[in-house]
Amino acid sequence: MDFAQIKELKDKIFEGYQINEEEALALSQTRNIEALYYSANQIRAKMKGRVFEMCSAIRVESAKCHHNCEWCAFSQKSNVPIKEYNIIDEQTAVDYAIKFASKKVRRVSLISTSNDITDHKLTQIIELSKKIADKSGLKICATLGHLTIEQLKRLKEESNITTFQCNLQTSPELYQKLCTSCSYKKKLETIENARKIGFNVCCGLIIGMGESMKDRIQVAIKIRELGVKSIPIHILSPQDGVGITPPKPLDSEEILTTIAVFRFINPRADIRLGGGRSLIKIIESEALRAGINSWSVDGTIQTGKGISIDESANRLEKEGFII
Repeated sequence: MDFAQIKELKDKIFEGYQINEEEALALSQTRNIEALYYSANQIRAKMKGRVFEMCSAIRVESAKCHHNCEWCAFSQKSNVPIKEYNIIDEQTAVDYAIKFASKKVRRVSLISTSNDITDHKLTQIIELSKKIADKSGLKICATLGHLTIEQLKRLKEESNITTFQCNLQTSPELYQKLCTSCSYKKKLETIENARKIGFNVCCGLIIGMGESMKDRIQVAIKIRELGVKSIPIHILSPQDGVGITPPKPLDSEEILTTIAVFRFINPRADIRLGGGRSLIKIIESEALRAGINSWSVDGTIQTGKGISIDESANRLEKEGFII
């Protein structure tokens, strides 16, 4: 796809056009990569403006999960050492949230790694959300696995949580090779139930697990079909003890191209650079000009090296974003 074709597609998106898989693949294969990134950034500027959101996470429960996802340090298959604890102390969680808010973080996700939320745990998380919202003023998301529709209704009615996160992770074909304990259908059902009862939904993927660009594009289009407006893109951070061994690290161009194509497919969504930011620290400025308008900063969820909140805020201000 040449410069004129990229510009034409961008202009059509401004008028409400939704690109298809063939067009997205052509974009990803262009030799005019600077034109692709420039146009993706123009779409971001027109649809989302200069406001940039920093988000973080609090691991409210830390335990091994009964699922066998090859990419996850908390999976039953993983040998990565983790610190295990039940629901986090309320004051500790509030202190984290207050610290985040003081550094211009605007959103925090409450994350359980166990994927086993009992009704008692749900009650504790609901109470945590109320305290955190009251003391910090942060917007609150939750990543709590595949809750039942009854649990989701409780969460919506009783908590201060406004966004529920459930990632697709990758395409259906690759997913079934990397996780056999939870079906793709279950993920879609959870997302649809969360939307049905009124949650905003955050749904993204991990790149760098051996998937093709076509796999990523299929996920981006499915996310669009689901009406999702918050899309985290995580970059796999290989660790000793985790099941998956990626064929090779992603190069900078492939990461930036993925971001840009996601912006073309989901022009009005918040596209968030999530886990794995430390792997692309050298190209963060380029990523900011390829279509993202949010990223994750150090919280309590990292199993590897993160990037500090202050460092992230300084980078954004230098690039002219409003945080």
